[in-house]
Amino acid sequence: MHKLLYYPNFEIQDQNFLKFALLYIDEIKPIIPVCARETLSDSMHNILKNTDLINPYAPNYESGYVASLAAIKYLEEKNIAERYGAFRQRNIGLRHNYTLYADKYTYEFENYCLENGVGERCNEGILLNEDVAYAYMSILAEIISKETETDMITDNVKYADTTLKFNNRFNSNRIDRLGMVQREIQFYVPYDMRKIPLNEFINLRADSRFETARKNFVIELNTVLDLYDRNVVDIDLNEWISLKAVIEDEKATFYLNDDPQPLLVVDQMIHG
Repeated sequence: MHKLLYYPNFEIQDQNFLKFALLYIDEIKPIIPVCARETLSDSMHNILKNTDLINPYAPNYESGYVASLAAIKYLEEKNIAERYGAFRQRNIGLRHNYTLYADKYTYEFENYCLENGVGERCNEGILLNEDVAYAYMSILAEIISKETETDMITDNVKYADTTLKFNNRFNSNRIDRLGMVQREIQFYVPYDMRKIPLNEFINLRADSRFETARKNFVIELNTVLDLYDRNVVDIDLNEWISLKAVIEDEKATFYLNDDPQPLLVVDQMIHG
């Protein structure tokens, strides 16, 4: 798995997946306008500064224009504005709680949202109800995915709505493969990854020895899985993946590819 386009947020919300990504994925492209990068967390800045995992993608005008028109069509087909108005009349509050930055859309979408009471202006762009904003981001991500020939991924199942996609080039086999590899890697790290600090994974990814081993691992794994997908070979990943951790009290020692020298030693584990 070489490159993935992440949506709908600026930052990956599932820390366990982020840790897995630091171990395996070559590159993740979250959709982040240049003007919004100062809002990122310290952890995100640490990843950007010290690893090559995150490569923010700034949407262009053409993508925002196509997404704006497609989103208007989608909202019309789903009667979102009409349903939204009915909810508000019954005093069922639908808060405008998601900021959609202006670099992600064009005037057409903003005007539609304002005229139909679906959003309101703010300094950064427009404030929308979360469901409307995430619907828009799903459509924008699909358009960018097609333009850049990059598979999409989200860690929010609620908004992975297949009805938001059109002329879809989403490669479900590769995403299924990603889930399988994540499960395998977690199996070979027999200590709960949630209890290992994120900074340890960042430091590991920043280590040149690990990065060389990781890239070789990814090449070999993808080669075997390509053969597996084509039914050329029948292989059990347990036979050849060698990623393990040795846990002793508060110390964890990590080994990769049967190397006798540990790639990472964590002296103070987090206990939950």
